[in-house]
Amino acid sequence: MQLRQVALLSCELPFFISFVLILTLATSQIIPTNTTSPPPTTTPPPPLPPSTNTTSPPTNATAPTRTITKAATITKPGCPKQCGNLTVPYPFGIGLGSGCGLNPTFEINCDSNTTGTPTPFIGNIQIYDISDAEMRISNFINTKCYSQTGVLIQDYPAWMVLGSSPYSFSSLNRFTVVGCDDGAVMTGRNFANGCPALCSSTSDVTKGKCMGFGCCQLTIPKGLKYFNTSMLTTRNHSLVWSFNPCGYSFLGEASRFEFGGLEDLSDANFAKKIRDNVPIVLDWAIDNITCIEAQKRNDYACLNNSQCVDSDTGLGGYRCSCNSGYEGNPYIGSGCQELYPKKEEEQQGEKVDENSAKEVDNKQEETHEKNKKVEEMNAKGKKEEEFKLQRHISGEIEETIIMREGRKQDGIE
Repeated sequence: MQLRQVALLSCELPFFISFVLILTLATSQIIPTNTTSPPPTTTPPPPLPPSTNTTSPPTNATAPTRTITKAATITKPGCPKQCGNLTVPYPFGIGLGSGCGLNPTFEINCDSNTTGTPTPFIGNIQIYDISDAEMRISNFINTKCYSQTGVLIQDYPAWMVLGSSPYSFSSLNRFTVVGCDDGAVMTGRNFANGCPALCSSTSDVTKGKCMGFGCCQLTIPKGLKYFNTSMLTTRNHSLVWSFNPCGYSFLGEASRFEFGGLEDLSDANFAKKIRDNVPIVLDWAIDNITCIEAQKRNDYACLNNSQCVDSDTGLGGYRCSCNSGYEGNPYIGSGCQELYPKKEEEQQGEKVDENSAKEVDNKQEETHEKNKKVEEMNAKGKKEEEFKLQRHISGEIEETIIMREGRKQDGIE
C-alpha cells in the first residue's frame, strides 16, 4: 500500500509542480494595480433561480445574527416589507427610486418578470437573505467542460463587481476549485491567489477533504469589491475524462459547501447544485466613515438603545447594533426594545412599592423632626431648670452670707 502511494505521488508530482509554476506565472502577470480595473468584458451567465432549499442552510452552517427584523416597525411608513419570501428591513427598502431605503444604494428591486414570482435583486443578482451585518446572494461558477478527446465544449466565466455599493465580499467565503486536471486563480484589488486541484485516479479522492486532490480552497481578505477567476488545465481532462469531464471554480460561503468526492467530480449538474445551495456572502455597511465621524452628523443612523459598530472591512462605514438585553431594528421607529419587558402588574407593584417606600421615608423624617423638637424642648427646659436651680442656690448662698454678716455685727460670731 505504501509502495503504491509513493508511485502515485511520484507520478503526480511533476504535474503538481507544473501547475504551481503555471499558477505562479499567471498570478504574477495579473496582479491588479491600485486601480478599479473592471473584470473581463465577457458577459457572465445570468443567475438561475434558486431551488426551494436555497434559503435552508445545512446543519453545519452558522446562523447569521438577526434582530433588525424583530421589531414592530421594520420599514418606513407606506413601504412594503416583503418581496417573495424575503423580509426586507430598513435601512434596506423595496423599490428602485421609492425612497424606502436609507439611500438609493440600499434599495432592492422586487422583480416579477425574471422568475415569474416576486424576487429580490440588486442589479441582476438575486438576494437570498439579509441579516444584521451580511447579505447572501446568488452565485456564479466558472465552468470548463471537455470532450473525451480534450476539446473544450463549455466555458462559463465567473466574475462580479460591487462598485460603489455598500457591499464587499465577506471573509466567510472561500475560493474553491473542483476538478482533477485544473488550477484556478482569483484576482481582486491588490489581491491574487490560486491553487491546483489534481488527481489521476478515483482512489486519490476523499469525500469531505478539500486539500488539493480533486478539490482545493483558499481564504480571501476582507474588503474585496470585485473578483475575477481564471482557470487553467494541462491536458484538458483527457486522462481523467471518464470520471471528471469538467473543472469548476467559484467563490462561496465556506460553511455551505462540503466536497462530495467522486460524486461532485462526475456530477453533470454540479454547477447548478452550487448555485442552488452555496450563496456568496456580502458584508454591508453604512457610508464610508467611522462611528466617531458619523455621530457628529445629522444623518447618524443609530437610534435608541443601540450602539455604533465600525466596519472591519478596511473600507470604512458603520452599522448599528442593539445594546445587550435589547432587540429590534436600531435604524427605525423607536429603535431597540427590551428583550423581556416588565408586565404591567410588575410595573404597578413597583410603583406601589416605590410609594410605600416614600411614605416610610416621609414618616421617618417626620418622626426625626418631632424627636428633634422634643430634644430641643427638653434641652431648653433643662437649661431653664438649671438656671432656676442656679438662681435658687445663689439665693441661698446670698441669704447665708447676709445671716453671717448680721451675726458678726451682733457679736455672735
